[in-house]
Amino acid sequence: MFPMLKPPLTIGLCTQVVSTARGTVHVGIALLFAVLVTACGGGEAQGDAVQLDRAPQKEVVGTAGPQSVPGAFRKEAEIMEAAAVLNRQELDKAALAQPLQPMQQTAGSTEPRTLNAVTKAATASVPVYRFYNASTGAHFYTTSATERDSIRARLPSYSYEGTAFEALAQAGTGLAPVYRFYNTQTGVHFYTISESEKNLVRDSLPQFHLEGVAYYASQVAATGFRPLYRSYVLNKGFHFYSVNASETAGLAQYRAEGVGYYVVGTAPEPDPGTADATCQLANFQVDLMQQINAARAVARSCGSTARPAATAVSWDAALAAAAARHSSDMAQNNFFSHTGSDGSTVGLRATAAGYSWSAIGENIAAGHTTVSEVMTGWLSSEGHCNNIMNSAYTHVALACVAKPGTTYTRYWTMVLGRH
Repeated sequence: MFPMLKPPLTIGLCTQVVSTARGTVHVGIALLFAVLVTACGGGEAQGDAVQLDRAPQKEVVGTAGPQSVPGAFRKEAEIMEAAAVLNRQELDKAALAQPLQPMQQTAGSTEPRTLNAVTKAATASVPVYRFYNASTGAHFYTTSATERDSIRARLPSYSYEGTAFEALAQAGTGLAPVYRFYNTQTGVHFYTISESEKNLVRDSLPQFHLEGVAYYASQVAATGFRPLYRSYVLNKGFHFYSVNASETAGLAQYRAEGVGYYVVGTAPEPDPGTADATCQLANFQVDLMQQINAARAVARSCGSTARPAATAVSWDAALAAAAARHSSDMAQNNFFSHTGSDGSTVGLRATAAGYSWSAIGENIAAGHTTVSEVMTGWLSSEGHCNNIMNSAYTHVALACVAKPGTTYTRYWTMVLGRH
């Protein structure tokens, strides 16, 4: 047996995700790494770098790739895909229409802006209970405690899963009604906060019966609210809703549709490992911004790809939270991959952090000790360099989380994005 020498510097997978239209996601992946082993006498292995200018295969974020849809649900699935786009467009329009609070400055950081248009009526909030129907594979949601207790007593095929999230029972400033449909073919309910989506489903799918307003929620992110994510189950013809973006991540039969709307509550507290997302390096954020914008200011060759100069990017607090989550996950669980230990992807992590993106990308690395080292490594790698020089991106964030005793000690994540 030959011992394996731990490489002092490791450049990881380079993932590029670009969406040119809401609902069309282009994905390219390149494997670029350096490993030193005595059994081989030392060496370097490099895979094919991602080509950002070609048209890659169309995929759906949150799935394992394009999936076939049973004939019985094909028309409905196509209409529901178009309806989901309408919902996203309506949420984006609502967000753009809201005034923003000033940036809050704290020592060494800038807090994200928060929307001030929504007021939470705490006394009117109600729990939304969730059941799993083992006979259909669908989930059932209700705000009625009486209905909850009746189902638990009379329907053994329904497994009670507790409170899924909190909603509002009454209308209020900045709130919108969430409509409920009943699908007579599947026996499952569909929920939407979008008027345009509601109208499309009502007019195009006669099996969906509009039952009225289920509760109230927000179309925009705001203090005291958290995103509720929705997925369409391709082989079953119904939707799944959860405040946990990673609950269906990586499950091929679930077509992730992003945020459905925002419900009462706050996102889970970050892992303890994210308390220090700078590896205790002084001037961490300043160094990154100076170096990445200096790199983007000049044309360069990223391996075999010639890249023109790109405009400067700005630091984004939501992307910083997504980067910190992934670096902490890698450090705490001692692994090195773009896929989180919970199955999450960079797109899901950015969305969970509150970043509404049309383009998203991620570079990871491990073992480096300074911002300069990791930037040098990425710029020397074609795929990572292409990410850094991509003019599609307007925002960036970097995180480094250290945990002694792990394989590489320090774990780095850079996330780049555009709204």
